[in-house]
Order: sequence, then C-alpha cells, then structure tokens
Amino acid sequence: MGKDKFENEDLIRYGFLEDIWFHVDDLSSAHVYLRLPLCYTRWRNLKKTPSMEVGQVGFNHPERVRYYKVDEKDKTIIKALNKTKTESYPDLEEERRQRELLYKAERKKQRLQLEATERKAKEQWTQQKELRSYSTLMTRNNIETADKLEASADLSSVNAYEEDFM
Repeated sequence: MGKDKFENEDLIRYGFLEDIWFHVDDLSSAHVYLRLPLCYTRWRNLKKTPSMEVGQVGFNHPERVRYYKVDEKDKTIIKALNKTKTESYPDLEEERRQRELLYKAERKKQRLQLEATERKAKEQWTQQKELRSYSTLMTRNNIETADKLEASADLSSVNAYEEDFM
C-alpha cells in the first residue's frame, strides 16, 4: 500500500495480475477509515488513462468492484498488523520485469514439453503406420527368387525350402 497518491501511481503502473487493490470510496488517501465504504477489485480491472490526475483511477468493469463497510475497530487485528508492519521501498519496475521473465520462462518450458509430447506421439503414429503398411513387405531383399533355389534332380532343395517356410 502506498503512503500517498504519488506512491500509489507506481503501484498501479507496475502491479501484478493477482494483486487486489482496495481503496476508501470517494476519498483520495492511502489511509484506512472506519465506518466508510471500502471498495476492492483486482489490479487488471483498474483503468488508468493519460488524462486522469495523479491518484485518480477508474475501473474497466465497475460490476467487478466489491464494496465493504467496516463497522467497528478490532484492536486485536490492529495490534497484529502493527507487530508485522514493515516498510520497504522496492524497485517496482524491476520486480515486474523479473516476474514477467519468470512467467515467460515457465510458458516456454510448458511449450517445449508440449512440443516434445506431440513429437513423440507423431513418431509413435508413424511407426504404427509403417507396421500396418504393406510397403515393406514386397521389397527386393524380402523376395526370394527362383534363382536362389538350388537345382537338384531329387527335389531335396525344394523340400528343404518348403519346410523352412512352414
């Protein structure tokens, strides 16, 4: 959460897709107020045009914005939040670039795995097609001609050939 509207501009510009943006409705501040309607939506639903002022934001789909009203202050939650409170000033542009590189590498890995499985399936299909085909059956190497039979007067070579066949 940004401290002011200027810090929020960078958060809007370099937000992640799964970020959830919450804001006190009709008030331009980063503070959380009690008994006021809060609105929250996903980052990808935020609309920021060049004509908008700093800190001003719109919504692409207003029906996707959810409103919630805080009725009373819960001190146990506030104490727990204050104990875990940290202030950091990250380079949001660099974080976004690194995250996009990670997503890109992950998508490339998935695409390569898909291509490998498709290639393997295609190879198996071609092997099965060759096994079912008769193209390898009638080749010169597989056909034994009468020239290979040895001529003999008693037909013993023909009988031997027929026995080998069965």
